[in-house]
Amino acid sequence: LSLSAGYLAAPKGSSKNWTVGAAINFHLSADKQGVDDADKALTLNGIRVNLYDKVLLGVSHNGKDINKINMAALQLDYVVSKNWYVPIQINAATNTFQGFAGYAEMFAGLGWQSAYTKSSKLQGFAQISYGMNDLGINKQQDAGPLLNTAMGLNYGLSDQLAIYVQAGKTASLSKYTKSNHGTHFESSSVGLGLTYRFSFPTRGSM
Repeated sequence: LSLSAGYLAAPKGSSKNWTVGAAINFHLSADKQGVDDADKALTLNGIRVNLYDKVLLGVSHNGKDINKINMAALQLDYVVSKNWYVPIQINAATNTFQGFAGYAEMFAGLGWQSAYTKSSKLQGFAQISYGMNDLGINKQQDAGPLLNTAMGLNYGLSDQLAIYVQAGKTASLSKYTKSNHGTHFESSSVGLGLTYRFSFPTRGSM
């Protein structure tokens, strides 16, 4: 059990808040010298955490071109097999969108990757995801369901740490028409950051 307290303030705004928090921590592995029969029944499932800076380019909203959007991106990859994984991605803008703060995206989907080996530092991947965005202006102007495709590389720095590079394309499945007030969003993106790999132990048969 962990407890925290702090103070949050916006440097260029009027928001000033005290904060408190509580959490339960789960330790992924025990510090043991030997391996007992219970440990032999454990299997390891690979997980990657990708934290990177993402820039949206060629942004278009309802046919209107918009300046680039800088985003902080967090993607969690659950590795199903040596070639397949499930990505879950959350992105939040660090600059304004059409003069307003609050643009965000969330995606989940399926990815393919080249097999990881210790002898090769490069690991390629490609993924397709379905999600939503929040324009932070008017909920009626949110672009609805989005389809995101991306591909990139991990360059290994160690067994656990790698440089993450990604390029992608996002487009809403709906089209903008004045008659039904539909909305459309489209953008290309590039991302650069770091990947951290670890394994999560689960009980199962050997």
